[in-house]
Amino acid sequence: MAIIFYIVILIILFGVLGLSADFLVHNIKIISRKLGIKIFALGIVLGVMTSLPEMAVSVNSIINEVPNISVGNLMGSVMVIFGLILGISLILNRKIRTDGDMKYLLPQLGVVFLPFILGLDKKFGMLDGIIMISVYIILLIYLYQISKKYQIIQVSIIKEQKIFKSILLSIISAIVVVASSYVIVKLSVILLNKLGIKPFILGLLIFSLGTNLPEITVSITSWKKKSPELSISHLMGSIITNVIILGAMSIINPITINLGYSYTILIIFAALILFLTAIFYKTKKSLDRIEGLFLISIYFIFIYTIITMQI
Repeated sequence: MAIIFYIVILIILFGVLGLSADFLVHNIKIISRKLGIKIFALGIVLGVMTSLPEMAVSVNSIINEVPNISVGNLMGSVMVIFGLILGISLILNRKIRTDGDMKYLLPQLGVVFLPFILGLDKKFGMLDGIIMISVYIILLIYLYQISKKYQIIQVSIIKEQKIFKSILLSIISAIVVVASSYVIVKLSVILLNKLGIKPFILGLLIFSLGTNLPEITVSITSWKKKSPELSISHLMGSIITNVIILGAMSIINPITINLGYSYTILIIFAALILFLTAIFYKTKKSLDRIEGLFLISIYFIFIYTIITMQI
């Protein structure tokens, strides 16, 4: 009976998650129109907000002395976001236009891959954490300098007071999205803990999917609201935020990772999917459905490989 109860609650929470994300996208579009800016810039902010589940998981993993759950979650999110979620967005939208300008994308992908390199010595120490946070800050400064959108935002907010209502509703919606997804993850852990999965694998396969439910939902609702550009920008904002979360964890409590071949496989697939994302972004100045199928295929091959190695 308890299992049935949990399943019913999960279904209800998925409904709440979908409705709140739909409302969030609606208000972001209102804000972008009133400010006269592209949704892309606001998507970066949204990506940070939807990374709150990862922050909560990181705090809980430190408190419960199982940091490898959070490490698996944060690093596994690269596969979920660039494989599953971006792939879904491309299939739903058929084609998403890009500017093909690599000076914006490549530095971000480089920062995303940095933790994989730092983890080759099987640990994340204070120095690693300082490097990740420093590179994150440098990236923000770089993006700020090459984008003039932020200056427009500051001026427009002063002149347009009516957007405050939409901003408030967006914040409330984002909080509901994050809270409901967090509860979903907690209930999922209760149901799946009986399987005896290793902490890193649990984070890599389960938490990385569960904590990215906001990203999955926002991508789908972005398609429904005909705002495909939001799905890319907020995904980038979300995955980059994971780097500073892992950096903060490493400074607070150095982490030792004994992952064997699982970590090697993760690095190979992460490098492959980031490389393909860059290539697809550059060519034809668009991402299309076929490329989405490629990304999703890589994600599921990765999942199959990891699971097979654990058997």
